[in-house]
Amino acid sequence: MYGYTVDEVSRFLQYDPAAIRYWLRTGHLAGAFDPSIDDWRVTANDLVIFLRQSSEPMPTGVVVWHDAPAVPSPAPVSEAALVMSGAD
Repeated sequence: MYGYTVDEVSRFLQYDPAAIRYWLRTGHLAGAFDPSIDDWRVTANDLVIFLRQSSEPMPTGVVVWHDAPAVPSPAPVSEAALVMSGAD
């Protein structure tokens, strides 16, 4: 299964892993439970969607690269921040 672990997402967003798991359990952040690690995984695309739809500030300094046509870019790419190798 591909995607970022809860710990990776929490480090990137600078939130406690418990908050990330809460968002996953309540459906605010899309993800899939990975029994091989007994924890959740989040794809880069789902993380970008979450950040764009939430009141959480988009981290800066990293470019968002994705080729999902269903995710419109509401602002110039330079605003966004999310590239982590190996996701999706």
